[in-house]
Amino acid sequence: MGEDFADWEMYQLRERVKLVCDFDKLCDDILTMVAGLVENYEVCEETVYRPEVIKHLCEVAS
Repeated sequence: MGEDFADWEMYQLRERVKLVCDFDKLCDDILTMVAGLVENYEVCEETVYRPEVIKHLCEVAS
């Protein structure tokens, strides 16, 4: 945005166009994936119990 491309070589312009096209495709792919998630999934709650080991200091009997 706001760049002056007048002094750029043709290969530089081609690389920039390729970069922008690749970025646009990536954005489209991400939007397609997110739309699929929204259409096919919902948020569910599940309570999961798991054993947990904790460590603390115990006084040594003398």
